[in-house]
Amino acid sequence: WGGRHPGKYIVVKLLHLLHFRLECGIRTSLIDILTSNTDILTPDTVILTSYTDILTSSIVNRGSEIEHRKS
Repeated sequence: WGGRHPGKYIVVKLLHLLHFRLECGIRTSLIDILTSNTDILTPDTVILTSYTDILTSSIVNRGSEIEHRKS
């Protein structure tokens, strides 16, 4: 990881946490996780923001797929 970008490690941990929460059926956004861990908001927040956009769109897509299967 090189130590210069601890935010990358944090992103990986957050992605695992978010995935775990989704699998448990708990709908928690990455923003909620971030705001409850404000101490990790660093210059790497830009990276986290782009991950948030990607995750949000993928979650929405996943939700619509589930809706299609029900009907």
